[in-house]
Amino acid sequence: MDRLLNSPHYGERWARKWLDLARYADTNGYEKDRNRTVWPYRDWVIKSLNEDMPFDQFSIEQIAGDLLPHATPEQRIATGFHRNTMLNEEGGIDPLEFRYNAMVDRVATTGATWLGLTLQCCQCHTHKYDPIQHREYFSMMAFLNNADEPELEIPNPDQELQAAARLAKADALVASLPQKWPITDPTIDWVNSTPTLSADPTESIRVLEDNSMLFPAPGPDRSTTSVEFAGLKGTFTHIRIEALTDDSLPGKGPSRTAHGNFVLSELEIYQADKKIKLTDPKATAEQPRFPAIHAIDDNNDSGWAVHVDGQDLRTNKSLTLRFDQPIDAHGDTKVIIKQLFGTQHTIGRLRSIRHYRG
Repeated sequence: MDRLLNSPHYGERWARKWLDLARYADTNGYEKDRNRTVWPYRDWVIKSLNEDMPFDQFSIEQIAGDLLPHATPEQRIATGFHRNTMLNEEGGIDPLEFRYNAMVDRVATTGATWLGLTLQCCQCHTHKYDPIQHREYFSMMAFLNNADEPELEIPNPDQELQAAARLAKADALVASLPQKWPITDPTIDWVNSTPTLSADPTESIRVLEDNSMLFPAPGPDRSTTSVEFAGLKGTFTHIRIEALTDDSLPGKGPSRTAHGNFVLSELEIYQADKKIKLTDPKATAEQPRFPAIHAIDDNNDSGWAVHVDGQDLRTNKSLTLRFDQPIDAHGDTKVIIKQLFGTQHTIGRLRSIRHYRG
């Protein structure tokens, strides 16, 4: 007995009898007999029987579940009991006539199902020995006739999970927008000074007309570049490191590798030999597990990289950072760029520009 009662088929077996009372059907019944989508009510009946829902609750939710305080989607679905009337979609019908026929059907079904009475006689007149009078019949019809029949959208759990996943993805995309478009305010005055540089190990580096630095390829496995700006004057609030494409590089990308990716292990700024704290990193691309914040985390074993699925590696990349406090340059600003990942994951053409505050 326990096995049979615990089986989901228990609810299915007994729901068949109840659904007959509810005149359940998957089509409209008249003329075209189009399909109707009311199966969530069928499933509600099966679930209620399997869960041994008390009969009074079972009755209330089907007759007026939508009128319960803070009605749940399940309680609204239960009112599908009265959405099972036949529906005529023939072009020449009088809609009000068939609405009235639907009300008559609902009153008769309610009486037969819950009262054990046939109410068809008192629909027309009061019988001498009938316990239900003509007036009472139309009082019951008025209750049903005042109901609207809105469409009820019932998302299944998978749809809700998918919607939640899409919203989370949208939030992540919105949050990533600043990384795709770093500071581009036209009021910002970016200063691009001529650098004096050295590299460890020593390399033959060319300074191009745009003050970018072109490194020879393939170059060493690891590199630490020191860039100084002897004539730099003014107050500065930001710095941007640009990794630029170049036709002379193996992959014509910003890196000295054939695929175009690089790893910037650590970026350090010194003013009069005092290290300046950098914050608020924003990058045009961030490789998973190699975010921009790793370029300023004081850890040479981590770093910022730019290999992102769906994005072209052979395009200019940049990293913009803010100084913790504005600095006053007096010709003694030094930028240290550490690239310690190995296997020549180093920038091939580099430019450092600063935001001039005034």
